[in-house]
Amino acid sequence: MATQFIRSIAFVSLFLFFPSSRAQAQTDVPRIETGVQFVGLSLPQPIGEGAPGIGVRFGYNLSNYIGLEAELNHFSGGTKLTPNFGETEGLFGLKAGYGFKRGGIFAKFRPGFIHFPKDGAAAGRGLTKRDYFALDVGIVAEHYWRNHTYFRFDAGDTIISYGGERYIDTFGKIVPLHTTSNFQVSVGVGVHF
Repeated sequence: MATQFIRSIAFVSLFLFFPSSRAQAQTDVPRIETGVQFVGLSLPQPIGEGAPGIGVRFGYNLSNYIGLEAELNHFSGGTKLTPNFGETEGLFGLKAGYGFKRGGIFAKFRPGFIHFPKDGAAAGRGLTKRDYFALDVGIVAEHYWRNHTYFRFDAGDTIISYGGERYIDTFGKIVPLHTTSNFQVSVGVGVHF
């Protein structure tokens, strides 16, 4: 899976460094985007949680090739094993790639945070801090419709730095947490103008 991810990033990079002269003349990409999305985040062992969530996103495209984004997601519900998932994630950063009149494909690089609730399952396992640095890297595909709406698909790796925090796993063993890779995917719709 990591190899496929690296190939996808390399493919997107080709559009960044070798844009066609026709694409350089275009100014068709909408400047402002706002939308809602369904999100899935998987936190691997030892935390071992995963749940769907919902989120909102705002973007401003500086050109056909680069845009600024802010996203806020909340994960709730969890599963029978983790009923108090409840994390909130905020990401702020760049998307870069190739945008055209009907859509685009981009790479994303968005630092931010993940917040664990005071009464959540992870906090009950020994996490003492509530907020941790997160970095979302991955790919984005967008499709623009004529009525100022769009469809968006994101896939990537949300890297979370726990800074050596200690965590009690499901077997009662104390495990140090450093930096983890966490698969995240989202599908959303929105408006642009």
